[in-house]
Amino acid sequence: MKILVLLGAWASVESWIPSFRWKTKNKDLDLRFFDLEFLKKNKQQAIDFYKNLLKDFSNKPYNEYHYFLDELDKKYDLTIVSQNIDNLDTHYKNVVKIHWKLDELKCINNYKHKIQKWQNIWDRCKKCNAYLFPNILYYWENYKKEDIEKLNKIKKQEYDLFLLIWTSLQISFVSFWINKIKTKTKININPDLELDWFENFKNLDNAINYIKTFLK
Repeated sequence: MKILVLLGAWASVESWIPSFRWKTKNKDLDLRFFDLEFLKKNKQQAIDFYKNLLKDFSNKPYNEYHYFLDELDKKYDLTIVSQNIDNLDTHYKNVVKIHWKLDELKCINNYKHKIQKWQNIWDRCKKCNAYLFPNILYYWENYKKEDIEKLNKIKKQEYDLFLLIWTSLQISFVSFWINKIKTKTKININPDLELDWFENFKNLDNAINYIKTFLK
């Protein structure tokens, strides 16, 4: 049985990890630090912000969503497309992290430039001398080419079950992409968002009872 999951940032909020996409729910998180132009002009503020954010992201526990996906990963052909920048979803057999990872660095000129292990945020790229920042998808950035290729391959396959878990669908590219998924059953788990053509659930427990009727 083939299952596809789009995992949103608020699944990790259950593990006390802040989300920067759902603006109205994160009044204490300064969203300016996810804009590269702001980062470039505010060196020490940027360094301090990301040092603190990395501390917030470290050693966080799995929550009910991760344990649920663990069970699916053991028993079924599971593909996870994750919008999260933490490490809580990196252990699954087939996961595509389209917003990449906070605890890695990238050159803001070219994310393929090699970063040395000893380098830190705001250091210079050894190849082009551009700044290094955490390797995440910032506001106004385009998705990386290899991730678009992976998403296009996923779109060409057919799935028995498609699960949306705690995603806001504020990113138009992702919102358009889910409408192209070939699947027999679509389930949305999100107390704040209802979608046409999906079975909508406010919490995981109620969704699991429904999902069990499809699992073989």
